[in-house]
Amino acid sequence: MRRRLSFRVLSVLALTVSLGLVAEPAHALVAPAGSCSGALLHGVFAPGLTDTTQVEKIAMHATDNLAVRPATKNLGTCSGLVPTSRGAIAGSPTPTEAVRHESFTFTGSASCSQTATAPGVDPGDPNAASALPLSGKLQINTATTGLQAYVHVTGVDLDVASIAGSVFKGASVGAAVGGSLWEDPAVGVRPSDPGYPGIGNSHIAVDPNALVMLVGCADGVPNTIPSPGITLILVGDGNSPLLGAPATGLTFSFGI
Repeated sequence: MRRRLSFRVLSVLALTVSLGLVAEPAHALVAPAGSCSGALLHGVFAPGLTDTTQVEKIAMHATDNLAVRPATKNLGTCSGLVPTSRGAIAGSPTPTEAVRHESFTFTGSASCSQTATAPGVDPGDPNAASALPLSGKLQINTATTGLQAYVHVTGVDLDVASIAGSVFKGASVGAAVGGSLWEDPAVGVRPSDPGYPGIGNSHIAVDPNALVMLVGCADGVPNTIPSPGITLILVGDGNSPLLGAPATGLTFSFGI
């Protein structure tokens, strides 16, 4: 009896697959659910990020555009976000809109070392075995809509971080978060400083020692990033100001 039942079940499964009633994972459909780009944020690590894993917290907010009076925020735009109500699509995707608020908060156990040879093994980071991905929350608001998402950093290549997560509230709820952002060591600048105004007409510029820091993060030698480490970073998309590496910005998509 068991053999007959197994044979019949397998026969039905084979028939449904042959008729195209079961989609193969390789052919999963992905529907766009919006994107956001153009923001220029600054983030503060507490404590400063070094090449040795330690518990970190980081909060990121938009920089000021000092070329406009009164100063505005470098917040970019979002487009194609999907309005939802009670978990169901409730309207057409939004047109391109100016962002009014964008912020990230992350916690985790991390370092800037980029010499990992296996999970938990990194010649440049003696505490690599205790590393936990930076994870936290993203919030974005435009004039007509907004969203909140749980996000985490999936990897860093040169000065570009890849982001993943899921939207749990607001527009495009249920969508996967993807994309990438560049993150460069930074310093504050004042009107009397040669580099004023900074990137995006802000009061923040790329740290003159940024390349030295990135080399220390990639040299495979522990403790070459002295305390207090990297405390301030600039974050954005497009080509990074330090290395020119491309970052896509944030994307949202529904998987079927």
